[in-house]
Amino acid sequence: MIYFIGPQLAMESSDIEYCTEQNAFDYLKSKRVMQVDTETTGLSFVDDTLLTIQVGTSEHQFVFDVRHKPTLPLVTLLLQSRASKKILHNVSFDYKFLKAYGITLANVHDTMIVEKALTNGKDTQRGFFSLAGLLDRYLNVQMDKTQQTTFIDHEGEFTTQQIVYAAKDVEYLQSLRDFQLKDADDQGLVQCVKLENAAVLAFSDIEYNGMLVNVDRWQEIAAGKLESAQQLEAALNQIILDDPTFLEFKPPAFQTDIFATETVARLASIDVNWSSPHQTTKILQKLLPDLESSDTKILAAKYKHLHPLIEIFIDFKEKYKKATAFGPNWLEKYVDSDGKVHTSFTQIIRTGRVSSSKPNMQQIPADNDYRNCFIAPDGWSYVSSDFSSQELCIIAHGSQDPVWLDALENGQDLHSVCADLVYGQEWADAAEPDCPYMKNKSKCDCPKHKKLRTAVKGINFGLAYGMGPHKLSDTLDIPVEEAQELIDKYFEVFPSIKNFLDTNAKFGKRNGFIRTMAPYNRIRKFPLWAGKATEPRDMGAIDRMSRNTPIQGAAGDMTKEAMVRIRQLIHDKRDEIQLVMAVHDQLDFIVRDDLIDKWSPVITEQMELAGRTIVTSGLLKSDTTTCKVWEK
Repeated sequence: MIYFIGPQLAMESSDIEYCTEQNAFDYLKSKRVMQVDTETTGLSFVDDTLLTIQVGTSEHQFVFDVRHKPTLPLVTLLLQSRASKKILHNVSFDYKFLKAYGITLANVHDTMIVEKALTNGKDTQRGFFSLAGLLDRYLNVQMDKTQQTTFIDHEGEFTTQQIVYAAKDVEYLQSLRDFQLKDADDQGLVQCVKLENAAVLAFSDIEYNGMLVNVDRWQEIAAGKLESAQQLEAALNQIILDDPTFLEFKPPAFQTDIFATETVARLASIDVNWSSPHQTTKILQKLLPDLESSDTKILAAKYKHLHPLIEIFIDFKEKYKKATAFGPNWLEKYVDSDGKVHTSFTQIIRTGRVSSSKPNMQQIPADNDYRNCFIAPDGWSYVSSDFSSQELCIIAHGSQDPVWLDALENGQDLHSVCADLVYGQEWADAAEPDCPYMKNKSKCDCPKHKKLRTAVKGINFGLAYGMGPHKLSDTLDIPVEEAQELIDKYFEVFPSIKNFLDTNAKFGKRNGFIRTMAPYNRIRKFPLWAGKATEPRDMGAIDRMSRNTPIQGAAGDMTKEAMVRIRQLIHDKRDEIQLVMAVHDQLDFIVRDDLIDKWSPVITEQMELAGRTIVTSGLLKSDTTTCKVWEK
């Protein structure tokens, strides 16, 4: 039965009955499982309005008109109870609107997030993870969504159809949850599902809290980048004018301007769009006839110093990209009316990591120019904590390589230790007098050591991404054959690491899926897999993904675990500390200045306890720093 709680006039419908706030509360307060949903006037919790909160069971659904303010205290008591499980579909959306009304959730099951965990890696069609899609697949129930858009900018009384639609959104959630929990048990994903359901609230807190932006500083930086790009563009045009190599791109004549010098007029006559891959590839082919594209990553790795034009072009592309991608338009698109950026997370990507969009905070330039534009409120500071050498510690734990474990445990420079063993006498001969590494295995500045260390460092980090000889060749600017020899030599020295990676690769190719490390055991499925009939090219991709996913996924799992642990301690302390961002292995908080000494050690402790869930030895440590602005 559907019950409506609100002040509007009676409706002639046998599908709906009126109910008092107290009667609804008395029925729901003893329920161990409640199904929850909301209807709103739009998608922005910053600018739009919460209209209704639906709370119910499979038998009875209660639609609260929360514009009728007296309903809020009772609904708040219901939803903030930790004793009952709250089932929602797409928790993040509803939670942010609820939070704006002072309601903080705990103990949730998100049918959308759980479905993503259960099917992770599968190719899916649009709408696969929608509530309508789940109801159709699991329960053969077809949901009519025609009323969904009628709530946009809604004012006044609700129609019968709107109330029925709102109630139907919570009628079947428990049945969905029951099917999903059985599937999670069958797949060995109970811990993974538990983690994701807890983490969704932490990610939602980040989205809700947002990050303040110093708009004036951002615009100043964008203008500086654009000016630099224009200067570099002029330098590129000057090379076209001066260097006979590019004669065909030099105009045969130019038109003078009474207000411009001849030099300026000549530069203005160059008709090259330096942002066009088509045009710039043709120009670069005058220096590199076999070049297939003007990709600056390839140019920087192999040809940066071949000709001044290449070095200037790389610099121009970087400056121009930042000036355009992170200019005034970025502010207009992403800074909300409260002066903050509120990103949106995709909580599960195929490795188990997360991504963000609108805006993508992982793509904010790594230099601190832009990051420092994200500021803390007056009287607050950023406290940031990141895992030290997270992926390297995961590889060491997974492989149990004695050299890696010893180096990391004793604070030695792992990349130098590896280079020492790989290069042997060549490394020893490369040492400068008083080399710090030769004394205590710490990082040194010896020029020859630096070159050898860089080569091995490329392999160490490349292991986490399934890197092969071609990628190493591009990274180090060496022939593919030499890259393969270096990898082979590396694995001769570290056979336990080779065995760890090869074992994962064999498992993925044999079974068509791969798992992350215990205790979460997240599954990534490989749609390309067809057993022995799998195409060789596809099997190669599965090989790489099987090497990469356990490492990347373990990193993602422990970061989520850290978020969950810390949220449990701070969710009701918004006047002291707030979680505002998560990027890869780093969590960022704003903390009241007078409480930094209280919360910094708590953050460090919880990060390291989260690391122990996978790297059980405690090898993984956390670095926690404080600043008035966001830093890398």
